[in-house]
Amino acid sequence: MPKKKTWSEKLKEAKVPQIKQLDKAFADMPEGCVMLIATPQIIDEYVRGIAFGKRVDTKTMRRDLAQQFEAEYTCPVTTGIFLRIVARC
Repeated sequence: MPKKKTWSEKLKEAKVPQIKQLDKAFADMPEGCVMLIATPQIIDEYVRGIAFGKRVDTKTMRRDLAQQFEAEYTCPVTTGIFLRIVARC
């Protein structure tokens, strides 16, 4: 049985962001929209860029990242997973 990865290993794992067009509606995103699937490193960089004492909700973060990567939306599922990885490191 393979050894379970640590949170730090998950954060450092080499991944490439993906831009996908949705075939069907998903979460708060309509069919045909262009969606960013970020990486743990992208989420970590964004969180570290938030000024001390400032609050940014996930909806704002998803919108900001989508604009940065020229997409319409950012995937809410992977964003949540990657936020947990960042929080655990």
